[in-house]
Amino acid sequence: MKKVLLIFLMMFLLVGVLAACEYASDLAEMPSVETEAPEPEPVPLEESLYSIQVHWATDEFLSQFDFYYEFIEIDAESNRSAVSATRKQFGLDSENVRRIAFTTDIPVVRFSFEEADVCREGWRSYDNEWFENVLSINALYTQIEFTPETPVVITWDDWMRAPYRWISVLRYIDDGSERGRFEEEFFSIQQNGGNISLIYIGDLDAFLYSEFDSYAFRERRPPRTHVIGILKHPDLTVESVAVYMDSWDLTWRTRNDWGDVYEVQEAHETILQKHTDSIVDKSERSATIRIIVSPEDAVALHYALRNLEAIEELMPRHSGHPKHADPVFQILISYTDGSYEQIRTGEWGAFFFRLMGTFTSHGDEAFVGGVSEEIYSLFLSYFINQF
Repeated sequence: MKKVLLIFLMMFLLVGVLAACEYASDLAEMPSVETEAPEPEPVPLEESLYSIQVHWATDEFLSQFDFYYEFIEIDAESNRSAVSATRKQFGLDSENVRRIAFTTDIPVVRFSFEEADVCREGWRSYDNEWFENVLSINALYTQIEFTPETPVVITWDDWMRAPYRWISVLRYIDDGSERGRFEEEFFSIQQNGGNISLIYIGDLDAFLYSEFDSYAFRERRPPRTHVIGILKHPDLTVESVAVYMDSWDLTWRTRNDWGDVYEVQEAHETILQKHTDSIVDKSERSATIRIIVSPEDAVALHYALRNLEAIEELMPRHSGHPKHADPVFQILISYTDGSYEQIRTGEWGAFFFRLMGTFTSHGDEAFVGGVSEEIYSLFLSYFINQF
């Protein structure tokens, strides 16, 4: 009986082993299944560091958009060109340059195309100081409120890369605080073969100092444009030109010596007596004198201001704005159709400018102006020759 049970147990174990081997064989023949790793969570756009892209501005690419902004560095048809030190240094072949477009993933407060302007020496009019070895940052083009729906297009040449040119992007970041914060990023433009890309510049000041280590910095300059003429109505027929000047300013410009206070006061009284019939406004200390120029000079003046080489600033700085100083001359040009326009001169006297009626966020008015020693001397002669 024990032998029978032992044989039965051995047969049972043998069947179990065979079944296990068959199961293992089935597992080996089953295809393996790889487990996919979970996809990373997308980073919110407002936390993305780099939101700007650059593309070749082909017709096919631009056809995706209903509208785009374009910076035209040289507009020969309109006699307009951006004020640029680097273009003066390297040149620009307008017929062969290419166009590139910038797009953004998120709304940007300000987009700016900038350059490094290395000035060996010169005169700073806003603080009346001579400077040497100054490196300034000049904006060539600025676009406020740059959005994903509207790209910005600029002309591009191979030398337009840092340290000579780059782009600046100012973004608003809602960090949960009451006012949020602004962050400015800088990118160099690079071409490699047929590809164009942006390279992030972490510290612009350090980067420029490494390239121009013998220079100091001053504040940035806004975009400026070379134009011809400063008149709002260059095609109208001039009827008359009236020139206004302060009596004390006239006294100062007719004397070389201000040392004797009594002699200066006597000279001022003499001017008031000579121009008695021309005084249109008088206070306790000074008077405004008006002179009507001859019809021939009025026509010549209008022609000169219409063809004056000038610079237009639509977003001027607060410091150095020509309106901040008292004008030497205020000019009223009247036209035959009944309209008129006003031209002023800056503190220097030979800088003639017209305010354009648009204002920056800090309240300074756009202007266009140029220098003419010839017109300045003509006006001054009207006031002096009456002595």
